[in-house]
Amino acid sequence: MQIQRYLLKPDCKPDYFGEHFVENKWDFDWYFGFDENGKTKIGIVGQPSCEAESFVRGFLVRDDKLLITPSEKAPRIMRQSDSFAQIRGTDGCAGKKEVSELVKLILGNEVTHTFISRSNEEVYSRSVITFSTLAPSSSLYDIGKEMPILIEKEIDYTPLYRELEIAKQKALVKLGINA
Repeated sequence: MQIQRYLLKPDCKPDYFGEHFVENKWDFDWYFGFDENGKTKIGIVGQPSCEAESFVRGFLVRDDKLLITPSEKAPRIMRQSDSFAQIRGTDGCAGKKEVSELVKLILGNEVTHTFISRSNEEVYSRSVITFSTLAPSSSLYDIGKEMPILIEKEIDYTPLYRELEIAKQKALVKLGINA
């Protein structure tokens, strides 16, 4: 699995994302739409937060790997080069449902195409990093670098918390404090 990135050709304007609906979350605005084949495509626009700005900055050009944690509790997408550059699927940040949808899109395809599109049909509109199953128009975009994907396992910290709680209880008993 990999991300195939595309760069806008000189003197070209980004293609319009297409009909979509937007989910506004703390770190990102999420664009959901369909490509010409009726498959889901997802776009993100980073909000002014350290994580969002770090994730978006240089996404299409830097040598990097994408770390994906496909978790039902807290899905996450992170750039390997920068621990701040992540999209965390928590209700207070990027949105669990939205991150899960992007994880499904990326992991469900051998190649996911990523490029900049426009949020509306006007020339001056927001730039959206678009993830799609289809490559963008070769008349507007040049093929860029590939980004390998690494899948991380979800870590279940519950056993560690239990061990800590048992150790705490034993320490309190030793000190003569009845917990």
